[in-house]
Amino acid sequence: RFVTRRSAPFSDAAAATLSGRLVTVVEHSAHEAFLKSVFPGAVLRPVADAATALDQIGAGGVDFAFVDGV
Repeated sequence: RFVTRRSAPFSDAAAATLSGRLVTVVEHSAHEAFLKSVFPGAVLRPVADAATALDQIGAGGVDFAFVDGV
């Protein structure tokens, strides 16, 4: 799932929407491989775990997190 801040919602997860945008994802995961193949224009910021990815959203360091649904 894509996660973003409430103050910056989005409704279209199209490749063009994510092009040039910062997306955090757990490194070496299936999610990372998916992003690389489907959203090649996204700027990935790999992290160690989903909690860190969500922390980066809260801190405003990235535009989106792509993590498992909770």
